[in-house]
Amino acid sequence: SAITSANGSSKVFSIGFVTYSNHSKTTILKVPKKIIKKYGAVSTQCCLAMVNNLNKIMNLPDLISSDIKKAMLAKATDKLAALRAVKAAIMLEATKDGSSSISDEIALSIIKRLVKQRRDSAEIYLKESRQDLADDELKQLKHLETYLPEQLSSSEVEIIVKEIIVEIGAGSMSDMGRVMGKVMSKLNGKADGKLISETVKNLLSK
Repeated sequence: SAITSANGSSKVFSIGFVTYSNHSKTTILKVPKKIIKKYGAVSTQCCLAMVNNLNKIMNLPDLISSDIKKAMLAKATDKLAALRAVKAAIMLEATKDGSSSISDEIALSIIKRLVKQRRDSAEIYLKESRQDLADDELKQLKHLETYLPEQLSSSEVEIIVKEIIVEIGAGSMSDMGRVMGKVMSKLNGKADGKLISETVKNLLSK
């Protein structure tokens, strides 16, 4: 009540859960029981799991709006710039069909697109010996990546690609389109497109 009783609190505080018992932690915020058993209910590991899963519960566009307010209060300029770009892209997308909101799936695709743009821009700036501009892009990229699904390692991607190659009977580079389509659909943002493409090429060319 100390927070919500203050005038204007809704501008900075949008949602919260009181998960005191272990049962509420595992059922509401989906904290794995093994984390509580291994590290304890009041451990850093448990708290991080609670925060990460709380973010998943919130609607992604609403989470972006909430995080913009937090970044403004913290005067986190790099994060604020990155999130404002996402917010602008989300609002633009919403106007296409006259809707006031978009789905998490579309919001995620927007963030993935912006991540790729930042990465590509950073590479260009590095080639032009503009480390300062590349650093700006990479700082914003780091903030955007926190909204993406946990990324798979190259070895994990290779295992999945191999499974799909066997599944559809792919045997040459002419099958790359079919393999890529299946892999991209299955991973759904859990790995960088460039990594996936290189892995598929390497395996089909053997």
